[in-house]
Amino acid sequence: MNAYIQQERYKDLQDAAEQQEAQRVSRVDVIALSMANQYPECITDFANMLNMPVEVRMFLRGPHAQDEYAAFVDRLARLQAEEHDQLIEIGFLEGH
Repeated sequence: MNAYIQQERYKDLQDAAEQQEAQRVSRVDVIALSMANQYPECITDFANMLNMPVEVRMFLRGPHAQDEYAAFVDRLARLQAEEHDQLIEIGFLEGH
């Protein structure tokens, strides 16, 4: 087998791996979006809970709380989606 054919096969394998990874990332994005939508959009919804200490409720109404909450929900949804996708890959769950 000449070097050109080997190089083409290697390139095809790389392209297939990149395409598979892109599909996985897209699948995880969809799962993460679905999971993120299950959380309240605004953190002030939690601030109205009376079973929290006053200091916590005051923080939840603060200027930076919403940004921190949004970043937290994004990270949490991404982690949950990654785990969900791994469970699908190993056959523990069925994909939709």
